[in-house]
Amino acid sequence: MKKIQILLLTILIPFLGYTQINTFPWVQDFENGVGLINDTTDDGDWQLWSGSTPSFQTGPQGDNTTGLGSYWYIEASFPNYPYLYFISQTDLFDISSTPGQVLSFWYHMYGNNMGDLNVWIDDDNGLTKIDSIQGDQGDQWHLKYIDLDNLGIVGDFAIFFEGITGNGWSSDIAIDDLYIGDSYPVGCMDPNALNFDPLALIDDGSCTYPPCGGILNSSAYQMCWGSQAAIQFEWETDTLNFQCDVIEIHVGNENGWGQHFGGYWPASNGWQGFAVAVGNGQMPPNWSVEFHAVLEFADGSLSDTIFYTPSSCIPGCMDPTQIAYNPFATIDDGSCTGTTCDPATEHQITINITLDNWPGETSWELATNTGNNIVTPTGTYNYNDIGVTYTYTHCVSSTAGFEFIINDTYGDGIQGNGQPGSAGDVVIFDCNGDTITYLSSGNWVDINGSPTGVSFGNVAYSGPQNGVACAGPPAVPGCLDPNYQEFNPLANVDDSSCVNLHIFGCTDPAAFNYDPAASQMDLVPVCNYTLTIEDGAADGWGNSYLGVVQGTNLWTYTMGPGYLSQTFNIPLDSDKPVTVYYFEVPNAQNPDPLQTTFQTMQNSFVLENADGVILLDEGSNPFANNGQGALQGFGPPFWITYSAMPYCGDYCIDAIFGCTDSTAFNYLDTANTDDGSCIPVVLGCTNSLAFNYDSLANTDDGSCVAEVIGCMDSTAFNFNPSANTNDPASCIPVILGCMDDTMFNYNAAANTNDGSCIPYVFGCTDPLAFNFNTNANTNNGSCIPVLLGCTDPSAFNYDPNANTDDGSCQPVVIGCTDASALNYDSTANVNFGCTYPIYGCTDPTAFNFNLNANIDDGSCVPIVFGCTDSTAFNYNPLANTNVGCISFIYGCTDLSAFNYNPSANTDDGTCQPVVIGCTDATALNYDSTANINFGCTYPVYGCTDPSAFNFDPNANVDNGSCIPVVIGCTDPTALNYDSIANVNSGCIYPFLGCTDPSSFNYDPNANVNDGSCVPVIIGCTDPTALNYDSLSNTNSGCIYPILGCTDLSAFNFDPNANTDDGSCIPVLIGCTDPTALNYDSLANTNSGCIYPILGCTDPSAFNYNLLANVDDGSCISIIYGCIDSTAWNYDPLANTNVGCIPFYYGCTDPTQFNYDPLANTDDGSCQPFILGCNDPTALNYDSTANVNTGCVYPFLGCTDPNAFNYDVNANVDDSSCVPYIYGCTDSTAINFNSLANTNVGCIYPTYGCTDPSAFNYDVNANVDNGSCVPVIIGCTDPTALNFDSLSNTNSGCIYPIYGCTDLNAFNFDPNANTDDGSCLPVVIGCTDPTALNYDSLANTNSGCIYPILGCTDPNAFNFNPNANTDDGSCQPVVIGCTDPTALNYDPLANTNSGCISFIYGCTDPTAFNFDPNANTDDGSCLPVVIGCTDPTALNYDSLANTNSGCISFVYGCTDPTSFNYDPNANTDDGSCVPVIIGCTDPTALNFDSLSNTNSGCIYPIFGCTNPTAFNFDLNANTDDGSCVPVIIGCTDATALNFDTLANTNNGCIYPVYGCTDLTAFNFNLYANVDDGSCIPVVIGCTDATALNYDSTANVNNGCVYPILGCTNPTQFNYDPLANTDDGSCVPYIYGCTDNTMFNYAPFANTENGSCIPFVYGCTDSTAFNYDPLANTDNNTCIIYVYGCTNPTAINYNPLANTDDGSCINPIYGCTDSTMFNYNPLANTDNGTCQPFVYGCTNPNALNYSQSANTDDGSCITPIYGCMDSTQFNYNPLANVDNGSCEPFVYGCNDATAFNYDPLANTSDNTCCYISGCTDPTALNYNTAACFDDGSCVTIITGCTDVAAYNFDPTANVSDSTACLYDAGCYGGPGIPYWLNDGCYAWVIDVDEYCCTNDWDVNCIQLYDYCQQGMPTNINELLRENNVMIYPNPTRNIVNLEYKKDARVDLYGPLGELIISGDNIKQIDLSEYSNGIYVLYMTYNNKTITHKIIKQ
Repeated sequence: MKKIQILLLTILIPFLGYTQINTFPWVQDFENGVGLINDTTDDGDWQLWSGSTPSFQTGPQGDNTTGLGSYWYIEASFPNYPYLYFISQTDLFDISSTPGQVLSFWYHMYGNNMGDLNVWIDDDNGLTKIDSIQGDQGDQWHLKYIDLDNLGIVGDFAIFFEGITGNGWSSDIAIDDLYIGDSYPVGCMDPNALNFDPLALIDDGSCTYPPCGGILNSSAYQMCWGSQAAIQFEWETDTLNFQCDVIEIHVGNENGWGQHFGGYWPASNGWQGFAVAVGNGQMPPNWSVEFHAVLEFADGSLSDTIFYTPSSCIPGCMDPTQIAYNPFATIDDGSCTGTTCDPATEHQITINITLDNWPGETSWELATNTGNNIVTPTGTYNYNDIGVTYTYTHCVSSTAGFEFIINDTYGDGIQGNGQPGSAGDVVIFDCNGDTITYLSSGNWVDINGSPTGVSFGNVAYSGPQNGVACAGPPAVPGCLDPNYQEFNPLANVDDSSCVNLHIFGCTDPAAFNYDPAASQMDLVPVCNYTLTIEDGAADGWGNSYLGVVQGTNLWTYTMGPGYLSQTFNIPLDSDKPVTVYYFEVPNAQNPDPLQTTFQTMQNSFVLENADGVILLDEGSNPFANNGQGALQGFGPPFWITYSAMPYCGDYCIDAIFGCTDSTAFNYLDTANTDDGSCIPVVLGCTNSLAFNYDSLANTDDGSCVAEVIGCMDSTAFNFNPSANTNDPASCIPVILGCMDDTMFNYNAAANTNDGSCIPYVFGCTDPLAFNFNTNANTNNGSCIPVLLGCTDPSAFNYDPNANTDDGSCQPVVIGCTDASALNYDSTANVNFGCTYPIYGCTDPTAFNFNLNANIDDGSCVPIVFGCTDSTAFNYNPLANTNVGCISFIYGCTDLSAFNYNPSANTDDGTCQPVVIGCTDATALNYDSTANINFGCTYPVYGCTDPSAFNFDPNANVDNGSCIPVVIGCTDPTALNYDSIANVNSGCIYPFLGCTDPSSFNYDPNANVNDGSCVPVIIGCTDPTALNYDSLSNTNSGCIYPILGCTDLSAFNFDPNANTDDGSCIPVLIGCTDPTALNYDSLANTNSGCIYPILGCTDPSAFNYNLLANVDDGSCISIIYGCIDSTAWNYDPLANTNVGCIPFYYGCTDPTQFNYDPLANTDDGSCQPFILGCNDPTALNYDSTANVNTGCVYPFLGCTDPNAFNYDVNANVDDSSCVPYIYGCTDSTAINFNSLANTNVGCIYPTYGCTDPSAFNYDVNANVDNGSCVPVIIGCTDPTALNFDSLSNTNSGCIYPIYGCTDLNAFNFDPNANTDDGSCLPVVIGCTDPTALNYDSLANTNSGCIYPILGCTDPNAFNFNPNANTDDGSCQPVVIGCTDPTALNYDPLANTNSGCISFIYGCTDPTAFNFDPNANTDDGSCLPVVIGCTDPTALNYDSLANTNSGCISFVYGCTDPTSFNYDPNANTDDGSCVPVIIGCTDPTALNFDSLSNTNSGCIYPIFGCTNPTAFNFDLNANTDDGSCVPVIIGCTDATALNFDTLANTNNGCIYPVYGCTDLTAFNFNLYANVDDGSCIPVVIGCTDATALNYDSTANVNNGCVYPILGCTNPTQFNYDPLANTDDGSCVPYIYGCTDNTMFNYAPFANTENGSCIPFVYGCTDSTAFNYDPLANTDNNTCIIYVYGCTNPTAINYNPLANTDDGSCINPIYGCTDSTMFNYNPLANTDNGTCQPFVYGCTNPNALNYSQSANTDDGSCITPIYGCMDSTQFNYNPLANVDNGSCEPFVYGCNDATAFNYDPLANTSDNTCCYISGCTDPTALNYNTAACFDDGSCVTIITGCTDVAAYNFDPTANVSDSTACLYDAGCYGGPGIPYWLNDGCYAWVIDVDEYCCTNDWDVNCIQLYDYCQQGMPTNINELLRENNVMIYPNPTRNIVNLEYKKDARVDLYGPLGELIISGDNIKQIDLSEYSNGIYVLYMTYNNKTITHKIIKQ
């Protein structure tokens, strides 16, 4: 209790008018409206009350007597807690004449925050506590009965009730029915009770009742209703007494009575019974809560209590042989099969869904005929679910199966944003954990990767799937007995393999007691293991728990909120496996499985033995791998448990080697194995420092004699007679001198004092020094040299040591000072940011691009992509970057050929021409030569005139039906109706409205003025705006509240906000530079770092530098004295001025006002004392005063509080204000600003690699520390083919790509570089089984012919010219408007002839979505709200529609400790890869539970971590609360202004002794410490003859001579003229002399103006309406009622009269979180909610939707280009035609061709690459030539055989009839004959043939042979130019035969020159690759080409 308060009351009681009571009994039941007496000095008042108190679950429901009366109580609601005192007392009692009195009262103390009630008595003995009641006493009144006789009361007394509230509002305390009087009996007052006391006046609750109240018999037992526990209570009562009928049963637990039930049934034993549910399936196995029941009988009595403690009802598999066995289960639920699904009709499936980094787009549906489809809609997942895996288990039909459908609203599947790890996946398992199907790259596949479903971009269907029945645990045969060596812990079926019993012993060969016969380690049977359970979020495990099982022992553990971890000890046996189960149980209050899963991801456990060896753990990295590292709950389909065999240690004894001989010197008593190292004992002195040390001894025998080394020379100063070892070097001769080390001439060498000491005089002894001291004899290092230099601290060459400026200052110029740098600044003197030339190729497209080069050295080599393999088909000798080499593949390479082989790259001459055309003989363009049907054109009759009204674009035969187009209005109701028009060009209809353009409601669409025009009144039309104008109708710009942080000092200050929304984040100001002394790791705003500042840090030194934090040894001692040479007490040695006394002229008369005790010369200026302000510049100047009693002066200075030099003392602004100039004021910083006066953000040197070309270039470094590592470009992946172990910069790796590498194969993979044997041969044909020409063996489609269904009627609306089969779908052409939204919409029309559309939109030009094209306002106008409109941005403002700048989410890993930390990311996408290296010590600050390798721990260094604190500890990393703030003041205890709280000296004032009394006669203006010398000014008469002569006076103020009267000026009748008192004085009696006043004083004789009128009001200072002006209480006092008194607040309390600060102001906005403009800060819905309108919100997009407010990702970006598919440059990706279309210009567009057409853009396959004679009549006509080179030779016919008689040398064509031969016979095979038909033949065998001129039969046979064909060994015979090339194709050798000299050039397959020379007759291609070679032969200025094939 506050004893001081009560003691004060005790003292004041006699004077406060308390009533004394001495007649009894005294009763206070508070029914008279009067309470006890409240103390006015405590924390609050007790108050009268009736009914229930305002607070819930605390206080009584009514008074003690009737429940309807009054009581006295304390209201504990805010602000009356915590632990506040409320004191109330009774009047005074006197029981001295009435002994035997008692005190009784009833009290009520109910509430879970209950405090204390103390009862005190105050009598003449003092204050005594007579009772104390603490804590919650339940919701009922209790009696307190105290015998006053036992208290030894002395004198009058009062009773004090002291209530103390608890730690919360639930602690109301009440008292009632107070009684002091004779003692009275208390007891049971219920006549029905057994112990009814008829004499009792007060019922004390002790009643006991007859048998029905005690129950004859009772029992209770447990039942399980499913997973719910229930208790069956049964009882037997007195059935003969109807009053014992049970009318209600009360059931409760440890928390009190909670349930009441009526209605009962007969139990099986004939008793009554009732069952009540007391638990559910959420209860853990160790749930143990004692429940109790009490019966209420008809007579109102209660029975005894029935107690029962139930256990959990846990359903599960109870068969220990099953995989699903749950040892904690108490009810078998049939799950032993591994599933809870009905095995007859259902299968169980498990779905694992891992969300990508756009989880909000994902929804899914499970379709099954088992119940309704399971739908998880869009919005189920949100941003917090990125990368999270959710598991769902469902039962599906075992016959119909299921289908899983996943939907992605954006349409890109759950593939994420393309970043590694961003994609999601879905895997569906069966009951046995086998995969059924999974989602791979957006497509459903089975376990083999084969497609199983379909995908349409935004939705993917798994297709029908089926589960499988659950299989039981597989049989594992083996030995089941662990006592046998063959024991198999995995076996579950005994196969009789147990043979050899274990022999237990130590099996460790290295152990001392190793037993080679042992087969099993003899283990310690039991030991303590430690189980640690953890919760990373510290929000508790909810209802989930961990179960541990070993044998028959079961333990369960869980953890509540507020803990990160808890540990438990578990005794485990080493011969039985221990199994840990995790039971993931949903929270009953929040059963959302997603919530439970998320909570589980925070949970983990570790089971380890005493040595710290972990036996089992899981979940130690809960967020790794998308949550897969978290605990797995025990449940279907996987039944995860964690099991291992504990290890408690073994009985092996470590072999300890050493000497085991106890007599040996080195005997080791712990050794058990002798290693032969024993050493015998050798006695002696073993102390090496001893005089007689024995180096051979190893055992000391106590004989050591201490060595005493010293000087043994008796003449020496230090002769030592005790020494036994002479140290001659130590002998010291006697040296005389001064031996006082405090003296100036102290002789350190002297050992005998000769009395010559001279004291030190310290000072500077250097005559050249600035502070040379001529009296000093000892230099104390205080000399200050004259240092010339630059003294301007803002200058570049500022010399802080200089004290004399020599004019050398140079301004700081920041820039690059290295002349070799690119950005060299010749004027700079502070180097910053040099950029040096790095030569190399700077073209990023070049082959040898150098990323680090900044100067191009012309070395760029362009990237030439191509095949760099010279043996490949497409070898390119110019290529430097290998891209896809292709081997030679022979076949038909003509794309236009019918048998074109797409795999072939080398033509083998097998091509067959493709003849494309219409193969339908009924078509107009039927082509009988075509073999591939294409583009048949059939007659379509109709109007073929494109300008006609009824032009039919499908018609190709005009039937004369054309109708000319007549454009006009076709609506007869329109104003401009044209009766002959057939194409509507826009009708004009009468439109009523205001046609005045200047009017407010001007309707631009109106054409008839209806008189409704309203003038425009400009202003703000929004009543919610600040500048709302109720008269305006045209909005000219409203100003709206813009919510945000308006605190300029906040970190997230929003300059656009004008209304603070409480979102301000405080600026954490501090030093952000870790190199600074005051680096603050928590700071986000640099407020100036403290860097090492050298200087004197000794605050007692003369040159103490307050800014210095590193002492540089420059401190100079303070020498106090007067340093003013003009002063009287000038001290030339002083450097610190203390009390200079000037030569002072003045009045030396001590009786005068201006007596100057310091003056030494009287100047005749003495003046008498005149008090007042004598300063004419002061405001209160008194021209007559000479003693200043307090002047008020104008104080000039800067009065602007925002100025840098603001002077709080100034009252007159002198225009000296200097604005804050922010900048870096530290001259050591890089960005030092000499003009700045306020330090902001200095930039200091950051060391690192500054070479931008280096591998480890640090963009933040500005000072190079030599750490640069050069960039080595190469492949850094060791798994790649081109891995370079020296490279550190990846330039592209080449990895094995498996696939078919056979160019001729069907499935040739051009990207593959490693053949995987998957090649399939190409089979060409139609591969579509639905086609007419389907070839089942084909795998390469060469063109299928399909039936094309459609309308074949050319006159039909839907005529399909491609259709060949009419499907009856033809529709007639109906012309009209086909747009249903148009005015002239014709629902029957199918051919649009022109529509007129409504244009809806916002027509308000001030609106956000104003549409200038709109003519009809659709109410969609939205006000302009400025803010960030990107919902994906960090600063997204859901209310904004006009973007003012967004901060984008930058996704990545934001954990700077992670491996893949992205410093640019501001939003963590869950991709962080943890660094395994970290601190593994849990006691360290940087303990990382995920790390497994300790890389250095940081342990707490406790201290003050606040850099602004006085005792800031730079080394501390853990604040221990010891920080002491810097308190600036004088720290010298000897100073006058010594501040005991100060710790930082800012200047002390030292004592100047003298008289400090301004009124004293000898006042000393300079004194600040009164030395008691003051002589008071005694003003009086100094005339001894006067009445008022004062012998003590020293100032004469006039003498008074005798005048009789009252001379006492303090008296009422004082006579100012009298000087001699005649005894008539009457004292003043001051007071109010007005008898109408409140304070009228009848004895007063002098009105003092104190009259106070009666002021009526409440005079109780504790009342709400206390009137401090009232002096008369009118009983109007009102108690304080706390609450919100603002009627505009949402929690306004109309009963409150005192605002307690709880008001919640309405924040208007949309409170519907499902709406677009939902405002999470709003608490009052203002009806502005707007639904989400999804669409494209990008105004630059093609499909921009003005009505959309939420971008759904559907925006179509404009792609400009040619959109006409008939044009040359048609861009199929373009969606905006930019007019760039170019028509096809056909021709040869190959510049290398002879007929190149520069205007052509499309090849018409006419390019000519072969020149020659193109005249078919010429001799050398070249059928392959397409360009005539003028080489044609005219045919001259004749005999060309020189052997003939008639050879014609001019002939070039042989005339077979012209040559004449000599008949003869030629033998031998191969002999040519020339016949008359000119046939050039080869005779195979002519042994017996003879040809004659008669052309016998043999010759004819030869001729016939010629007609049959050429010999097979010559494949090509060229006669046009008399050249023969053979064999061709060839394998190596090619022969050339020609007669003329020729230049021969042979080019390879890639165009490279292979062979070149003159007259070459043979070419060897054996060293060259297969392919097509081109031969160029040039002679007579003509060139012919031939193709040679090597194969």
